[in-house]
Amino acid sequence: MTIKVVQWGTGTAGLRALRCVLGNPSLELVGLHVARPERAGRDAGSFVDLPDTGVTAVNAPDRLLELGADCCVYMGSFATGGAHEVIPFLEAGISVVTPTLQTLLTPQFAPQDDFEPVEAACRKGRSSFLSTGASPGFCTDVLPLTMLGIVDEIRQVRIQEIADYSQYPVAAVARAWGFGNLPGEPVPLFEGTQITDSWESIPRDIARRLGIEIEEIRVKTDCGLAGRDIEAAFGAVPKGRVANIRFEVEGLVHGHPLVVLEHVNWCDFDALPEGWPRGNARAELLYRVEVTGRPNLSAEVTLDYPIAAMRVVNAIPAVVAAPPGILAGADVLPFASNNVVGETE
Repeated sequence: MTIKVVQWGTGTAGLRALRCVLGNPSLELVGLHVARPERAGRDAGSFVDLPDTGVTAVNAPDRLLELGADCCVYMGSFATGGAHEVIPFLEAGISVVTPTLQTLLTPQFAPQDDFEPVEAACRKGRSSFLSTGASPGFCTDVLPLTMLGIVDEIRQVRIQEIADYSQYPVAAVARAWGFGNLPGEPVPLFEGTQITDSWESIPRDIARRLGIEIEEIRVKTDCGLAGRDIEAAFGAVPKGRVANIRFEVEGLVHGHPLVVLEHVNWCDFDALPEGWPRGNARAELLYRVEVTGRPNLSAEVTLDYPIAAMRVVNAIPAVVAAPPGILAGADVLPFASNNVVGETE
């Protein structure tokens, strides 16, 4: 029996999710909402260069509620989307998976203003909600917690993302991260509580699962300059401007960083400052988990394709089968895609 799915959004990550839905024989796409009116009327398959599906995109999200779906893949905008857009689905008994609503990534540490309305909607509709992805998500919860299953003594857990952002196509987000800034110019990402709002739940949740409470969150930030002119997918980064970004979110216990989340996002790999982690491979996207203890462990995952959308879509069977409520990513076992393709003739 297939699971009926509707999808909201066809942005960069949305298109990856759509291809994943259409390729998985255990899922049936029954509806697609597009933000741009001019995209309405197209067959869903045309967005990802696949054959026609018989599902026509609409520019009216309310129509998705009428299609008898089991789950909604919410790929709404980070800038304009919000929990208010998924609540009607949850109240109607349609579970929701998303990489977008990151404040709800870890229920135990979600802001009450976000948590309570979503939890109430889940109770009303007896539906389930999961916010996950790669980081935050699979590489910051499932992977490190799996590794910790073979450790006797734990001194520190460090989770790193080392990513080539020259391939990132969304200019507004790249500029908000500070790429292309003049030296010394304020980096929007580093201002206020943006970093802690998005990522502090990761060290807090890993520590919670170890039976420890984080006493303090400390953030460290740094920038590196381009050693040459860079033509990135989001625009130009001239030589001498910010091309590399680094930050750490440290979860402290007795003043010691017990769990550390670290990002190194680069546009000029050869100009990474001395001492910055680089990974063991010059990959477009690399996640590394280092456990200091007994034994010491280090594991790297290198990718040639972002995985946030796949983690979301592949989790659908588990989310639909789960008890009502907001789910934590590490509580949802990874499901493999049923889209198994053999060798081509």
